[in-house]
Amino acid sequence: MTETSPDTRSAAEPPPTPPGWSRRGFVGTTAAAIGVASLGITPTATAKSAVSTDDRLPAFPGAEGAGKWATGGRGGSVYEVTTLADSGPGSLRDAVSGSNRTIVFRVSGTIQLETGLQIAGNNLTIAGQTAPGGGICVAGHSTGIKGSAHDIVIRYVRFRLGDENEIADDSFNTNVPGSVSPEIRNLIIDHCSFSWAVDECLSPYGNFDVTVQWCIVSEGLALSAHPKNRHGYGGIWGGERNTYHHNLIAHQGGRQPRFGYTEGINLEVDHYNNVVYDHGYTSVYGGEWANGINIMNNFYKPGPTTLGEVAPVVLSANRGGQWYVAGNQVEGHPDVTAHNRRGIRYPIGGIVELTEPQPIPGRGDIQAAAKAYDAVLANAGAILPKRDAADARVVEEVRNGTGRLINSQKEVGGYPELVQTEAPVDSDHDGIPDWWETANGLDPNDPSDAQKVAPNGYTYLENYLNSLVPDPVGNPAIRITSPSQNQTIPGRTAPTVTIKADAAAAKGGQLAKVEFFAGDQVIGTASKAPYQIQWKNVADGSYWLTARATDQNGTATQSTAVQIHVNKQVGTTGWTSASVGRPPVPGSGSLDGGILTIKGSGRIYGRTSNFHYVYRKLQVGGAGSVWQLTTRLDKLGKVANGITAGLMIRDTLDPAAPFMYGGVGFGVAGGYGTVNDNAGSAPDTTDDGGMKAQAIRIQTDGPNPSVGPWPWDGTYMDPTKQYWLRLLRRERPQAREVEFEAFISTDQVTWDRFGYEKIMMPSRTFYIGFAVDGGQVDNDLVDYGTAQFSNIALEQQ
Repeated sequence: MTETSPDTRSAAEPPPTPPGWSRRGFVGTTAAAIGVASLGITPTATAKSAVSTDDRLPAFPGAEGAGKWATGGRGGSVYEVTTLADSGPGSLRDAVSGSNRTIVFRVSGTIQLETGLQIAGNNLTIAGQTAPGGGICVAGHSTGIKGSAHDIVIRYVRFRLGDENEIADDSFNTNVPGSVSPEIRNLIIDHCSFSWAVDECLSPYGNFDVTVQWCIVSEGLALSAHPKNRHGYGGIWGGERNTYHHNLIAHQGGRQPRFGYTEGINLEVDHYNNVVYDHGYTSVYGGEWANGINIMNNFYKPGPTTLGEVAPVVLSANRGGQWYVAGNQVEGHPDVTAHNRRGIRYPIGGIVELTEPQPIPGRGDIQAAAKAYDAVLANAGAILPKRDAADARVVEEVRNGTGRLINSQKEVGGYPELVQTEAPVDSDHDGIPDWWETANGLDPNDPSDAQKVAPNGYTYLENYLNSLVPDPVGNPAIRITSPSQNQTIPGRTAPTVTIKADAAAAKGGQLAKVEFFAGDQVIGTASKAPYQIQWKNVADGSYWLTARATDQNGTATQSTAVQIHVNKQVGTTGWTSASVGRPPVPGSGSLDGGILTIKGSGRIYGRTSNFHYVYRKLQVGGAGSVWQLTTRLDKLGKVANGITAGLMIRDTLDPAAPFMYGGVGFGVAGGYGTVNDNAGSAPDTTDDGGMKAQAIRIQTDGPNPSVGPWPWDGTYMDPTKQYWLRLLRRERPQAREVEFEAFISTDQVTWDRFGYEKIMMPSRTFYIGFAVDGGQVDNDLVDYGTAQFSNIALEQQ
């Protein structure tokens, strides 16, 4: 162990520049780019491996990086997991409570945790590839490695937290918040899948000698149960001698990853041959005071959620770090691929750019980024015993450039079915099936031979575990062909929706069924082509539709989700329902029993607004005359950051016309700007999704909106309370000048004013009513906002 001491540098003091290194510090700008080739790696070349003379036995063949020599449970006892129960004899919880053991599975399925699962033992191997059937998934609560655990090998397990228990936690982590875990060392995580976290999907940081390889880290839940509202990230990675290679990070809003500095240990990382897809509003970032982070030959593929300003970014570095960046490929940005420095966002104060990679032990052969892309999609994640329907969907979405951030696992069909099959006979319960022992000259009735050392240096148990291979028949292909994405379905009564899918088994397979889902509920099944169902009596609302194709062996793929909007049409008596501008999806207004439901897409944004509006046209009165509209906001769908609904007064229906708006939205930060990720100073181009009132008007001297939030401080509205809104228009003595006030209340007695403006409106008529948008931002997604208002009162004073 290398002794380290806490970093005593002040925040303003940069780390020293070692001899032979170059410091490039640029304040708010990027320097002239230099070619990737001059940094030592070309985009198409294979990087050099770190030469290692270490003769220690790797954890398993194919192990690479700083954690490759973790011993796991080698030579210890065997523990059989025989139940999917949360606890008790034969449970995974009981298995990981001890040390010096290899954990094998006699069951397949999803383990629903009742409390967090802590891996506290040392010298453990968790062999998920032994599960008979569909494999193992750990769900419901977080799994973590705590205390003084060391020499841990985890392979072929899925960790999917989910939102059922509304817990703001990670799917998997290795760090006690606010502390260093110096005893956690010698860890390798191989071919695992991490998803559906409310906080972070995978956060192994603050540790020593760690490898994460061939894993899928996907779909943190964006707007879910986190107290900070918008969250659900990839993870915080980093530590002293850490390696991350050949992983797929997909559909994450932020932290993909964030490299986190931990007081008291060095930050030394190899990060190579990873694939980053659909990185919403940040790229790779962090690394403050890093001793050396190598970002080499990774493949970045912007997706539907990726903001335009984020798409070309390879790294957004925090100050003071030391980085080696080369060989990375960014799809759609050949200039950044050729010159990686064009894809670096430099912090104020600069960073140190290394001319050679930071030495990290155990480095394997580094592929060109494009070759790594193909290898990762083919092999990453828990592919043993087989790749499940959720991972198969994510991989296809990467290939096809589809998918998006999700708010709940229910939007994509929920937890896959992991079918149990008969476990192989193991007479002596040594973790090796009888057939393998017989074939390899062992005694099926002698448990001691599993721990005997074979000629290759591994125990016979390890050789069995390492011999298992994926099913040669791959996952089926499936996609919904009808309805189309964001299709609106109007009707006065609950309609019937026809859902169609194209599906095909992989070569060597045969389809057994196609199930159709609304959310995570099965609404129909088709056993033969054409694969379609009739979904009857569909109520008003927005729905996520998926289909799951399953072959005769239980291998399955979930389709990419298609959202539809069933809009009840009963009219808006006394009001007019129409679009302003050209929102991407048609909106809807319906007044039924005193409740106004309004839906729409686009964005209320300055002179380029596109949204749905339910309004009345009124005549302008004389000086001092007042019109006011009061209502109770009964519902605002928590769909995406930026969605807003409220009251609006406009000069005309032209999208560039002057207006005053007072409403409520998610992700209001005093404007359509940015706030920082609470884990550091990365430039997240979003805020955290809290609910605030907002007053919006067009800037006096420009085309963009001027936005004022309420509450004014960093707090948010209480989502458990009902709120009333009031928007007032008062004619001023000055010609064409109009005075506006926006108010909010929880009891109609005490009103807080959150907006006041004087705006020039030249017309002799004006429009007053209700508006909703979809919070449109600079990416390829279209979100659909839904709001309900009641107790509507339009008054003239």
